[in-house]
Amino acid sequence: MLLLVEMLPQIAGGMDVCALQSMMARPAGANLEIQTCSKLKAICDEGLVVEKDGQEEKLGGVDTVVMAAGSKSNKTLEEGLKAAGIAYHAVGDCVKAPGRIC
Repeated sequence: MLLLVEMLPQIAGGMDVCALQSMMARPAGANLEIQTCSKLKAICDEGLVVEKDGQEEKLGGVDTVVMAAGSKSNKTLEEGLKAAGIAYHAVGDCVKAPGRIC
């Protein structure tokens, strides 16, 4: 079984529809379970600890974990350049995370 744990109410909320369909087609032959509004709390020898609605649940039989985490803009360099009066152009995820390549 493949388990996708998502903190938000829906998976890939900001993803382009075509990209989402392509991503979801890959595990089509697998037994995929999606848990939304859930939080991965721990990865341990016995498996995973997932929290949903304030309740923790231990899930065993896990042999592989793939984790995707959101991103947050880091404006430290921009602030330093601005304070030093150095010209710059901010691009990518430092402007707005997550950025979009396509």
